[in-house]
Amino acid sequence: MGATRMTFRQLCFVVAVLGFVIGWKGRGVANTGVERLVPARTVRVKAQAKPDWYDSWLRCRTTTPTTDLMPVEPFQRCAWKALRGWYGPLERWQERAYAAGVVAGLAARELAKVTAYGDLWEDEVSVDCRGNPLFVGVCAAPQGQFPYDSALWIQGIGLVRRRDHGGGVRLSSTNEHETTFLDVYSLTPAETRRNVPWVFVCLPELWEE
Repeated sequence: MGATRMTFRQLCFVVAVLGFVIGWKGRGVANTGVERLVPARTVRVKAQAKPDWYDSWLRCRTTTPTTDLMPVEPFQRCAWKALRGWYGPLERWQERAYAAGVVAGLAARELAKVTAYGDLWEDEVSVDCRGNPLFVGVCAAPQGQFPYDSALWIQGIGLVRRRDHGGGVRLSSTNEHETTFLDVYSLTPAETRRNVPWVFVCLPELWEE
């Protein structure tokens, strides 16, 4: 009888242990499923939210705007100020263009002839070469020199988008030091400027993605 009672106790113990193990493994499978889903979903979101220029953009936005830390180069200095909010809120295309320029280390090493045009003060149409409305921040350049809607930076003006071209905007009217002719849309007349530093910043795909 003693041997039989011992076997029964052992059987009860084995059944209890098996039940505990099965329940624990079921919990483990459920937890594992959650753990597998959450990190994968999180990684995908981070990949979409942080493009190549994100870290440099973040440094620009969070760095204390001390004058001594600003770059000397005109474009870089303007970009760092803009990304820190010195010029007020930026539009999406401006923010991305400036950030891309900072990451790429762009510099305004070339010179341009810069003029102004506008439909409010001279006999001009109110749309660009593709029929889109003109706005402050649009410029015309020699046809074929830059892709439509590319971002350029002009010293004393800032970022502009090449959305137009005109019959009088020709490289032949520039001097030996100037590499382009930029006619900037303006609400008021402005004098012609010569030998103005400028730089090609980026294509429109950067803010259209």
